[in-house]
Amino acid sequence: MISETPKMTFDQLQRYRLVADLIDSIRDHQPLTILDAGSHQGFLRQFLGDDIIINLDRNYFVSRNFVQSDVLQLPFASGSMDLLLALDILEHIPPRSRVRFLEELARTTRDIFIVGAPFHDERVVEAEKLANEFCLKMTGEENEFLAEHRREGLPDLSDITGWAEKSDIQAVVIPNGYLYRWLLMICLNCYLAQIKDPWEFIFAVNDFYFKTFYTADNREPCYRYFVVFSQKRSLNPVRIQERFSAPAPSQAMPSLESIMREINRILDFVHQERVSRLTEEKETLKRQRDELINNLAAVSGCLDTTRAELNGIKSTAVYKIYRKTLGKIRKNPGS
Repeated sequence: MISETPKMTFDQLQRYRLVADLIDSIRDHQPLTILDAGSHQGFLRQFLGDDIIINLDRNYFVSRNFVQSDVLQLPFASGSMDLLLALDILEHIPPRSRVRFLEELARTTRDIFIVGAPFHDERVVEAEKLANEFCLKMTGEENEFLAEHRREGLPDLSDITGWAEKSDIQAVVIPNGYLYRWLLMICLNCYLAQIKDPWEFIFAVNDFYFKTFYTADNREPCYRYFVVFSQKRSLNPVRIQERFSAPAPSQAMPSLESIMREINRILDFVHQERVSRLTEEKETLKRQRDELINNLAAVSGCLDTTRAELNGIKSTAVYKIYRKTLGKIRKNPGS
């Protein structure tokens, strides 16, 4: 595994990697001033280190470039941002306020803003229901985010694109988070969270998944869509969709039993990888130990030689005279 991979869950890696790739594909200068609305973790900075990224959340957090505010009333002048994004926020906005939310995003950016969210679809609703049932069986409690989705209702994609059309704003839609793998990984993370001190292992498993499947995860059926809006209609929809959308395979929604079988299969793969990694680390430590022993032996040999040379010097008449003279000086320092 590559140690510099950000410590994030698979769905965070999915959406922030995709949005970073999207931004790089449409940017026209460096650096950009980007507002990540509804975020406090600063994940985007780990993918776009040269840009000026401002994180905003309604709750207070101590972090770099953080602003505490409500996403429905952003504390920035109109057109003050080069680009604005809101990832997995729209579904948590009350339905009556969602258009207002989009209007506030459009007001704050000069041109482009990106919204990523799960949208209402029978398959997504079923997947969230299965994931929530799995969480309930494993922990005795519902997944708080999925429970909120059920209460508030997922947004309708046609409402969002319809608003863009009425507002004369270009909207390009991209799938993100292949639905059946999303369901599997949500359940797997819930399963792994039950072990003692789980997070290092959870991050390792999610990193393994991300590196293996990310390029094939931007496809339908998907858990979420990204909608890229351009008020200046500056986007090339065909180029963006060809680059970021993979073909959609056909697959039925898995059952809870098949989810458990797949979880066990993935854990076997991850276990084998960790064993291999630990074996490599063990060999590296063994080589380092051998080198250290050799270096210590060389130093010991040098010390033995130096000690023998000193003993030889001490046996000379000159050294004996020096010691006697030094003793007299110490006894009579003023003479």
